[in-house]
Amino acid sequence: MGCGFCEAALSNTVGTLIVDCVVKPVGRQLDYVRCFHDNDEKLREKKLELADARDRLQHEIEDAERRLLLIQKDVQNLKSKADKTLSEEIQLNKRCLNWCPNWIWRYQLSKKAMKRTQNIFELLERFGRLGPVGYRDPTALPTIDFLCSKEFVVSESSKGAFNQIIEALKDENINMIGLCGMGGVGKTTLAREVGSQAQKLNLVDKKLNSFDKVLITTVSQKPNFERIQDQIAQYIGFDMKNEKGRRSEQELWLRLKKEQRILIILDDIWEPINLKEKIGIPIGDDHKGCKAALSNTVGTLVVDCVVKPVGRQLDYVRRFHDNVEKLRERNRELADARDRLLHKIEDAKNRLLLIENDVQNLQSRAAETLSDMGTLEEEIQLNKRCLNWCPNWSWRYQLSKKAMKKIQDISELLDKFGQLGPLGYRAPTALPTIDFLCSKEFVFSKSSETAFYQIIEALKDENINMIGLWGMGGVGKTTLAHEIGSQAQKLNLFDKVVITVVSQKPNFEKIQDQIAQYIGFDMKNEQGRRSEQELWLRLKNEPRILVIVDDIWESINLKEKIGIPIGDDHKGCKVLLTTRRQPVCRAMDCQNVVQLGCLNDDEAWTLFEKKAGLDDFSDDSIKSLANQIVKKCGGLPIAIVPLGSALKGKTHHEWQTAYRRLKDRRLTEIEDVNEENAYVCLEASFDYLKNMETKTCFLLCSLFPEDDEIYVENLVGYAWGLALYKGMDSIKDVRSEVLASIETLKNSGLLLDCGERHVKMHDVVRQFALWIASSRKEISFGTVETLPMDESFKHYTAISFETDQTDELPKG
Repeated sequence: MGCGFCEAALSNTVGTLIVDCVVKPVGRQLDYVRCFHDNDEKLREKKLELADARDRLQHEIEDAERRLLLIQKDVQNLKSKADKTLSEEIQLNKRCLNWCPNWIWRYQLSKKAMKRTQNIFELLERFGRLGPVGYRDPTALPTIDFLCSKEFVVSESSKGAFNQIIEALKDENINMIGLCGMGGVGKTTLAREVGSQAQKLNLVDKKLNSFDKVLITTVSQKPNFERIQDQIAQYIGFDMKNEKGRRSEQELWLRLKKEQRILIILDDIWEPINLKEKIGIPIGDDHKGCKAALSNTVGTLVVDCVVKPVGRQLDYVRRFHDNVEKLRERNRELADARDRLLHKIEDAKNRLLLIENDVQNLQSRAAETLSDMGTLEEEIQLNKRCLNWCPNWSWRYQLSKKAMKKIQDISELLDKFGQLGPLGYRAPTALPTIDFLCSKEFVFSKSSETAFYQIIEALKDENINMIGLWGMGGVGKTTLAHEIGSQAQKLNLFDKVVITVVSQKPNFEKIQDQIAQYIGFDMKNEQGRRSEQELWLRLKNEPRILVIVDDIWESINLKEKIGIPIGDDHKGCKVLLTTRRQPVCRAMDCQNVVQLGCLNDDEAWTLFEKKAGLDDFSDDSIKSLANQIVKKCGGLPIAIVPLGSALKGKTHHEWQTAYRRLKDRRLTEIEDVNEENAYVCLEASFDYLKNMETKTCFLLCSLFPEDDEIYVENLVGYAWGLALYKGMDSIKDVRSEVLASIETLKNSGLLLDCGERHVKMHDVVRQFALWIASSRKEISFGTVETLPMDESFKHYTAISFETDQTDELPKG
């Protein structure tokens, strides 16, 4: 029987060993096969989380680079690891013959998926612990050494005081130290030396490190607390100003709490000061790592000036009403900040930006905090009603403490509002491109084709960075420049092509905004408007970029006036400028100058034939008249297009009238013969407008500034005010008439469409319109540069004052 028992025991032991050593490990390995799909699905989920985290980090990196920050190495490494992990793919499970799974391969893939999932999980934890993405040059912040005298000599008295203060700084229970002495004895010099040495030494042997930062500020007899706060903030790289105005003491207090070990030297104090309330310095229990050393001319060496804990607790009861009022004030500030954020979010969405997740989270937290405040306010009101004559001190203590806690929470939220970066980011497809401006009906002429290939070859030349395209107004320089930009990008000569219009009276801020829009850069920041140098630095970050500067009338320093890097500043940046004046090209040091001429006779006829709707079946007499009209246009597209559009579908009699007017009229006031011919053609197009109201609307458009995008509703308002459309009883009817006139003008080529409810006038057409307005007696429009003081202008229907000095206009 004994033997049987031993045999059974031995059997159980062997069985257990077999299970532990063989069965369980085999089972774990089989789990890889059995959980193949679960492991694959879990890997896919984690990869999606990693992609979201990587994209968020990419947005932060782009924003940091736009703000000219240097990217932290651990951020770059983490992004690279995330990119590499996301690019690695596990091939799908292959199947053997007869549709049977390959179990060995499935086991290997499942095991790989589990390991990848673990790696991604570790990466996501690193994303969660990631600090600031970028940093500024630390040498830009001031240090205590800047203020220390190199000729400091230790006396017997200063040596004793120095050692006492250093010992006090080593004591973890001391956070406030006073240095006193008569005026001129050297307190300031000693305090600075103490600060310098405290930052260099490892205090308390090697167990307590030196201070991370030592800063000094002067209080003086009549303290200026804002200046003191600015001095402290400068040392820690904190700006006391934000978009709402000036930050509070509490915001500086919160910022100082983020410094692990900091010594603040307050020099030349004359009267006791509440450092927390007046300046925002966290002392004692507020922040154990912050110590203050102060110097004054009276008193004794002050050690451990700390308010006792009991006193702080009693303050909750004593300051109940103050705390409640402060909470309400903070609550109003939070509501205002939340509303401002909502407005900015709406504006960002209107500008087609995608909102950052942390912005949405901050908005939600603010809404939740404001909702909680309603509940706390009800408790406060209940306490006020029930206990007005006999306060419940315990309840009052608890409410006051809650109020202080809520104030702290709201202050932290407001601090986040103040530190909030850009609300959104542009999707790459949201940025404008040169293709948007290109005409689908662009047709090469002999002159434009020659100019096109000359410029393309110049763009390929590494030694050329400035190219000039010149020609008379209306010859097609802008259209050709747009086409060159589009083709240069398609040929992969440039990563980005941007275009901006300068015009006769350049608005450099508007020009900068146009360029910045193409590269996803905002010329506005928290301090106001960015400088030309910041745009210059941002453009230097673009490896290959072509900037088309259209319609230049005078020489411009592109670097100083706009911020475009040229030549040695940035070899990858090239400029193509267009101008009517060849001297501008020379003055701006264009290395390659290309002239764009007018159309030859055949090209002019082809363009006119297309716009006028003529073909082989058209009446020969009309064709004969059309041929004569085309010759009068002088090969100028800006004259051919509107005149051809105006005569499309007209009768033989109307063609004869058009030719007679072109033949008889001569604009002797205009010097250039080619532009004279263009004006003759434009005049004929103007005369063919059906009614006086449409002509008046056209002339009204000429009173807007050059290159201005004219808002249609402004035209409606002027037409209504000037009663241009007779018999119209409502502004709704006037709007319909104005819209009809605009369509007629656009179809005639006299106005250009530039977006929803906006139109624009070609500058040559505008000059013609101003000439018409000033030369015809029956049309009373005009532009002046000074206010007329007599009655000679009483007959004018409308006058445009070409001045930006509003004080020159009469008051009242």
